[in-house]
Amino acid sequence: MVVDADDIFSGLLNKCYQSGRTPTLDKIDPYANTIIRGSDVNAFIQELPILEKYARTAPEKRQIARIETMSRKCLAKIEDHHLHFVGD
Repeated sequence: MVVDADDIFSGLLNKCYQSGRTPTLDKIDPYANTIIRGSDVNAFIQELPILEKYARTAPEKRQIARIETMSRKCLAKIEDHHLHFVGD
């Protein structure tokens, strides 16, 4: 689990929302619960470098690294892949 108490991840999502480059990230609603499933987990990981370009501070970069690590662990599981994002 990665906690985003300071809304770092959601702030970064807002910077790239509907840019046309991040369709999987665009599915995440910071105010509602969202589940990324199956092959979308791989697409999510592939889009993280685009999000990382918006990260300017060390905490932002660390948060993306934490999320990427968690996502890769999820993808490495043999059973069904799910990433759960809990909105405000």
